Amino acid sequence: MKVFCWVAFLYSLIYLFLIGQHRLPIDHDTFQYLQQQYVYFNEVVQNRSLPYWLPYYIHGYVGNYQFLPQLTLLSPVFYGLGLISDQWNYLYLYYFGLWFEELFFLLGIILLATLYYKNLKTILYVSITLLGTNIWYPQIWWNFHIYYFIPIVLYCLHRALTKGLFRYVIGAVLFFALAVYGNFLYCGVFVAFVVGVYFLFLVPVYFKKRSYLEGLAGFSRHSPVLNILKKLFVLYFYVFLYQGIKTLWMRKKILWYTVVFMGLIGLMAVSFYYVKYGDHELAYLYNTRDASGKIAINTFLNYGGSLGWGKFGEIFQRYGNSVDLNLYAGFCVLPFVFLALLFSRRKMSYVVGGTALVILLFSAGTGVAQAFYYVFPLGKVFRHIGLTASVFKLFMVLYAGFGFEIFLKRLEHDRRMVFVVGAFLIPLLWTLRKVYVLNPERFWFVSQAEQAVFAKIPYVLVGGLFLVFLYWMISREGRRRDLLVSGLLVLIFMDLFSYKYSLIVARMPKVSKEVISLFKPFKYAFPLGRLLTTESHAAYSDRVKKFLPLMRHNPQLTKYNTIDSFLFADSFVSSYRVDFILNSIKDYFSARELFPGEEIYRKYSGVGTPKLGVFSKINEVENHDAVGRVFRQPGFSGDMIFVAAEEIRKLEGKIPEALIQRQDMRDFQNRNERLGGELTIKQFSFNSLVLISSVPGRSDQPCFLYYADAYHPHWQAYVNGKKVPVMRVNIGYKAIPIPYGEAQIVFKFGNLFYPLSFLCTLLMSTAILFAILYVFFTEMISYRKKVVVKEIT
Repeated sequence: MKVFCWVAFLYSLIYLFLIGQHRLPIDHDTFQYLQQQYVYFNEVVQNRSLPYWLPYYIHGYVGNYQFLPQLTLLSPVFYGLGLISDQWNYLYLYYFGLWFEELFFLLGIILLATLYYKNLKTILYVSITLLGTNIWYPQIWWNFHIYYFIPIVLYCLHRALTKGLFRYVIGAVLFFALAVYGNFLYCGVFVAFVVGVYFLFLVPVYFKKRSYLEGLAGFSRHSPVLNILKKLFVLYFYVFLYQGIKTLWMRKKILWYTVVFMGLIGLMAVSFYYVKYGDHELAYLYNTRDASGKIAINTFLNYGGSLGWGKFGEIFQRYGNSVDLNLYAGFCVLPFVFLALLFSRRKMSYVVGGTALVILLFSAGTGVAQAFYYVFPLGKVFRHIGLTASVFKLFMVLYAGFGFEIFLKRLEHDRRMVFVVGAFLIPLLWTLRKVYVLNPERFWFVSQAEQAVFAKIPYVLVGGLFLVFLYWMISREGRRRDLLVSGLLVLIFMDLFSYKYSLIVARMPKVSKEVISLFKPFKYAFPLGRLLTTESHAAYSDRVKKFLPLMRHNPQLTKYNTIDSFLFADSFVSSYRVDFILNSIKDYFSARELFPGEEIYRKYSGVGTPKLGVFSKINEVENHDAVGRVFRQPGFSGDMIFVAAEEIRKLEGKIPEALIQRQDMRDFQNRNERLGGELTIKQFSFNSLVLISSVPGRSDQPCFLYYADAYHPHWQAYVNGKKVPVMRVNIGYKAIPIPYGEAQIVFKFGNLFYPLSFLCTLLMSTAILFAILYVFFTEMISYRKKVVVKEIT
């Protein structure tokens, strides 16, 4: 507990610096993670609902595909706070969420370390090193979220096998879900591979030991999974239904465990199913995936950067060239890895070291990676193999802990240990002195005073080591060991704290209080039309105007068009990178070459013309390609709406035939079919639009309301309380029939799946949060009372 409290306190200072200095994580994936969280939080505050639809994302996009990756451990808490008050500044909640995740990471490190090491100072060294080299900016997913839950998953699985208690299985399942909650779905495939490799090394090393066999036997007696398999075998040969239910009912404990276990699996299945639900409506850009989500072997081996062996040079150099990956683990990690290789015979060191070696080979793109692609389940959907080196760093530091423990153990009677370590440290630190000066191109906003401090750090460390070794040699025998180790740990902390400060705090630009205030909840309004680009909004939106200079400060880092939702900028074309889009809008963009000019193309999209309009009739053409041929007609004015014949067939006669015009392309007649009238917006949210239409004229037949928002089959519309069909018109947009005169119109996106999926995700997130608190107050207290599982020797 003392280790946890001290390490947590010291590294919490990083967040105090971030808040006190008004630093903003404006770059790359960490900023994308922040602004996506803000969008979901803001919608909860403004409309008491999570967004199923994102109207500001490339003419409209589904909200479930971005919901899981943007989750933080405290998302259910933050949404609850949003329901209570609208005065929260989400930037501070964001930092609090990251701080909590780092504490959770620290909890897992300490608990797993109690199974590996006997000395408290070793646990302190490993904790300081892993938390000090955890650089979540500017790459939150691959440099933090991909591994921060792995230690506690391994701890729970160890305890399940040694104690035979099913609550640890539940804990492992819950914490393993973090491979997807707050990550990309395919990250779960790689984490399953890591856990599988770990236990492949564990089985031959430990399962011959009596305690593990006893634990496995106990687990077999109490495990609902194994018991259910036995019951299924009996049911197959005897009474299939009655006898099985009767047997399970008599064993209520097993029934309860089974309900909990299967309930968790069911919650995860529903929340994960978003990746398949409606996937035929989505388009992957850049052609890196096929329709099934799989990638080619060349893409697998080359996508995402940080490929090959060169990236591992950062272990020696402190600073590397990648913005996605940081592998430096302190100046002591290499000497202690060397000691572990030479002297460690602890069985768990073989397990940890073997796992580290396999991940090293995987990340380098060797045959291990290729075997994963072809053999491992769902291996063909994974990419970014180079960035998995951050998981190698995790196991490398854990392996170095065995070397540190050997150093402590032999220090008392073998003075050569100090000289062995010193022989590594002094030249290593001296060679590091040049790279401690930050790269001006990447850290241009770091002040000269800060650069001067960073440049002096290696000299301070070398001088400190020299003084510690000198005092160790002249001091009395009884005080030597503690003094040397304490001094070494202090220097390690100084090195890693400065490293983390330089890459997180100093790397972020300072912003004004006005920019910070933009992270408070924002009440947006319905955009009547679109502007040409994201940057075009600067003339009209104070929010965009304040953010644009920040977006330009580091142009070599990729910006994603999810920023449009954060800025509430409804743009014809995003100024930033687009990875996903709806097929309806992709088809509309693809037809651009067929248009006679930009005028018609933009007009139908709502640029220079309102996104909402009323038309007297609808025109049927053969298919969506035929719409492009219509738009090429000489003199076409863009005052008609068109629907493909296949869309008409889907409506099954719900539209009066008299309102559907059919004409041959050779005899095409251009007409102005726009009607006058008034459209009044009553309520607008990400998921819905409510308006009042007033169209002059009297007719028993309806007219058509055109809405230049992306078509998706899960849109629903109601006119005066009655459901009406939503048609895909003008290739990518939608229209509905409405009556003449006055009418109330309601557009709603979604169906039962969306709230159900979001609810399951939040229930799982809440269960994970309670599991963290349970583990902290039970396992950490038991460690404090010395009731822990001892290392088997």
